[in-house]
Amino acid sequence: MAGNLDEYLKRFKCSEDDVKRIMRQVLAGLAFMHAQGIVHFDLKPQNLLLSDDSCRTIKIADFGFATCLVEPQPVDFPIKVSLYIYICCAHTPTCTHTHTH
Repeated sequence: MAGNLDEYLKRFKCSEDDVKRIMRQVLAGLAFMHAQGIVHFDLKPQNLLLSDDSCRTIKIADFGFATCLVEPQPVDFPIKVSLYIYICCAHTPTCTHTHTH
């Protein structure tokens, strides 16, 4: 793991393409979480983890304040969402329903 987005932005300048790639991943992850009834409540650059210094893979982390609001809905996502997000959501203490994929 290369660190988080906050650390990355302090070391490197992002191109417009980098920003687009990062935002697509974050928004896809949030759409997936929201479809599962999960709200993060603490989304910030420090909670967006990078797989490497190329920002190719962003992972949403720190679900300590996350909560489940509704039962999950089946959704077909055209963008691949990291299984890491799914696993974190399944172990969120305030979630009461089971996640299946």
